[in-house]
Amino acid sequence: MKFSAVIPIKDYNIKFFEDLKNKIPEIEIICVTENDFSSAEQLSNHTQKIIKIDQMSKRNAFNAGVEEAQNQNIIFLNENDDINKIHFELLSKIKKNSVNYLDINPDKLLSLVIDKNLFYMLNKFESDNADDIILNFINKCKILEIEVNEITKQIKSQDFKDDSFIKRSINTIKNKIFKGGGYKKYENIICFVCSDPKSNENKTKIRQELNNNTLIDKYNDICLKITSENIKNCKSSNNKIVVINTSFTNTYLNDYGLSDNSIINYHGESINKLLSNAYDLCKIFGKKITICISDSPEINHLNIQDCIKNLNKFDTYLIESDNGSICCFSTKLKTLAPVLSKITFNISTTKDNFIKQLYNYGLSEEKVVNVDTIYSLRRAYDNLREKRNLTTSQKELIDFINRNKYA
Repeated sequence: MKFSAVIPIKDYNIKFFEDLKNKIPEIEIICVTENDFSSAEQLSNHTQKIIKIDQMSKRNAFNAGVEEAQNQNIIFLNENDDINKIHFELLSKIKKNSVNYLDINPDKLLSLVIDKNLFYMLNKFESDNADDIILNFINKCKILEIEVNEITKQIKSQDFKDDSFIKRSINTIKNKIFKGGGYKKYENIICFVCSDPKSNENKTKIRQELNNNTLIDKYNDICLKITSENIKNCKSSNNKIVVINTSFTNTYLNDYGLSDNSIINYHGESINKLLSNAYDLCKIFGKKITICISDSPEINHLNIQDCIKNLNKFDTYLIESDNGSICCFSTKLKTLAPVLSKITFNISTTKDNFIKQLYNYGLSEEKVVNVDTIYSLRRAYDNLREKRNLTTSQKELIDFINRNKYA
């Protein structure tokens, strides 16, 4: 298990860094400083990255640092933490999708250990208006019923009845709730699996057939615009939008107006592991989960809304492709992670593998095309031409196919 440490730095302390490197093997150290920090040269001998920001605050420093972290497990530290109090053997056994804290600071400021994707789902650190933003963050997690542990013990319910704990946290909770931004579980979590349109791993079969990456990049570009339109039409106070990035970069998301959503990254993973992990994380935050697995150009927000609506009758509702794979599904079950991890995802049997594990499920009468070859692209084109209420990007795709004579 590898860790990235994010540390706001105002003073240079060589012992702190030596202790940290000795305590946690292979740790990536990311220091965040003000632009005019005077000891940057000495600091560079002890850290992989130095990030300089204009408006230095603990929140800004932590949020900026995590964006540069290479590892999935993040440790947010204070520069005067007593590193020798960390027990690495306990640190390396933290539970999946849990929030963990360290009480190793002489000023009673907490340090935090968390998975990067869970941190993004929790909207990072949102406010500087607390004595300890990590304590504020922990309160949010407890309200959402996320497991919170000290590295050495679980927080017991009686800990929250302790006067000193309440005095430190009650104002934070009141401020959030009275501002109308109280923590809550969403009615729907809607996930969209996305990838860099210019990645050579995207639409590999069509790339081999055409041997023209420029054309496929443009096709992927339009499909991502369709996804972006679907996301905009699905946004509401009851829905939390999650973008599941499967590429090694997520910078492309800015170009499509997607970076203001919760971004979780699962690159280099099999599709069943990716979906299982994403589902397991998202079920913490919402009552119902919808995952758009495919970037099929036929799927629009009406299909997604239909998936969610049918959960009034079914536990799980699926939109399949015409060849037997799954393009989109909604569920209100909280026990699907093992099922998703066991499914064999291929072009023709995914739906059958899935539904044999289910009891009360429904299937959409509409079957869409999962585009992976020129032949399937033509089938999707024929279907789109017959549809009404096409979005702007769907019309652009039809025009693109016509102009390039794919039809």
